[in-house]
Amino acid sequence: MSFLRAACMDPFLASLPRTSTVRIVFRHVREFIAKSLSSSSSCSDTNTIPTRRCWTYDVFLNFHGKDTRNNFVSHLYAALEQAGSRTFKDDKKLPKGKPISLELMKAIQESRIHVVILSKHYANSTWCLDELAEIIIGGHHCQNNATPVRQKVLPVFYHVDPSDVRDQKGTFHAAFKRHQVKYKNDVEKVKRWRKALQMAADISGWHVSKTASGYVIHQFVPPPFAGHPNSA
Repeated sequence: MSFLRAACMDPFLASLPRTSTVRIVFRHVREFIAKSLSSSSSCSDTNTIPTRRCWTYDVFLNFHGKDTRNNFVSHLYAALEQAGSRTFKDDKKLPKGKPISLELMKAIQESRIHVVILSKHYANSTWCLDELAEIIIGGHHCQNNATPVRQKVLPVFYHVDPSDVRDQKGTFHAAFKRHQVKYKNDVEKVKRWRKALQMAADISGWHVSKTASGYVIHQFVPPPFAGHPNSA
């Protein structure tokens, strides 16, 4: 029995609440794959990912480890893996001894969908920002089809307001004050990071906030923005 076929019967996703952020994001990731790429699987269960021929990875997870590695990201990764998705998560897929930057950039370029989890300390990491700039501004395509297939970006605003991301306010403002000092001789790098955050904040995604009664998930749909990667 193939791994993908076995995933059809796995109760993992079915056990999650319908309002679970993991389940909501997973469903949308699967829908993007199903619409864009041909499937070679006969499994029709809605908790599986169809197989595809164009990309090395179905999903690339871009996230700040301190904020989300052991909660949201770990659950989403497990759901995608159990459904047969080829998912890139830096601490799972990087071969030992390989230059991290080159491996990550290659994985970004060869991934069909990028799930960007924007969290409180996200902008503290220049690594996260470099990844995001490559994802958002790089604009990679799959050329294996007659019509090039564009990559998709799915942002999750995890306990941060989308406007803070777009305008670099709050913790994002504090992080960029430090970046401006550290990279005073590389102003273009900082400008590229700012542009990437602004573009990410103008893509429809999910705003996850925490209240006294638990987590509230809102689908965030901004006004049309012609320049972002999902506009085509």
